[in-house]
Amino acid sequence: MMSMERIEMKANDLLIFLHIPKAAGSTIHHILAHQYPAEAVYSIEGDRVQESYDALRALQEDEKEQFSCIKGHLPFGVHEFFRGQSTYITFLRDPANWVRSYYTFILSIPAHPFHQEVAACQGLEEFCGLLTEWGMDDYQTRILAGTDTHDNILPPYGPLPENALEIAKSHIEAKIPVVGLVEQFDESLLLLKQHFGWKSVRYLKKNVTSGGPVGLTLTGPLKELIYKNNSRDLALYHYCRERLQTQMNQQGGEFRQQVNQFQTKNTLFARIYPWYMLLRLNRLKSCCCDLAKSIRGGR
Repeated sequence: MMSMERIEMKANDLLIFLHIPKAAGSTIHHILAHQYPAEAVYSIEGDRVQESYDALRALQEDEKEQFSCIKGHLPFGVHEFFRGQSTYITFLRDPANWVRSYYTFILSIPAHPFHQEVAACQGLEEFCGLLTEWGMDDYQTRILAGTDTHDNILPPYGPLPENALEIAKSHIEAKIPVVGLVEQFDESLLLLKQHFGWKSVRYLKKNVTSGGPVGLTLTGPLKELIYKNNSRDLALYHYCRERLQTQMNQQGGEFRQQVNQFQTKNTLFARIYPWYMLLRLNRLKSCCCDLAKSIRGGR
């Protein structure tokens, strides 16, 4: 297991965020925006994934050098497009929670390219079959293994190699100092903050899918089906959970206290922030009104 020894990133080192859908990615995008200037970040756009990915690959070497952070729906291996040193971050999610969240997310967006096919499913069991048809079972392992060709990063995908899980683990140990878990988000976030020397990581939850089909519950048999269909993802999740626990243990007894303090402050921030934005909006309206009166008075 990799220790949590601090690695100082040089100015020209590249950070790559692999955003697995429905794994806290939108919140991490927001946090990264506070760590890097906008001109130093290249984002794969969610509604133009293939197009913006192709544009990234087509950049000239001098254009690539301006970026310190690449983020979005990407497979492992993007660092091969760039010179110099690079490091990855990503978040994983319990496969059962991931499948359910991805299902409800697609259903909640009529414009989603998969919406019609998913809406035709008679529940999560059929959706699991659809994921297999698309080659998206064991999807988190697929992303971290990066075994597909990098010409087309959208599904459907071909079969994963038998050793995909071991490839994913080797990539983690070589290039991903902290693999975050959605189920332990704050702990993961503080480890990332410490490792990379990030500034404030306070956050509001972003892009959380609310609601969902009535009666959608993860029963024991349904969970077992999802775990069976995503056995490599389940093994990868357990591996990364153990790894994360080891890293937290290395921080000593004060780490739990740090997490509790952060959660208390972040909860307060989430409550105050809407009022803060309302106050700023009211101030802006007041300034605009004063400016309008000034203009009218000068006529």
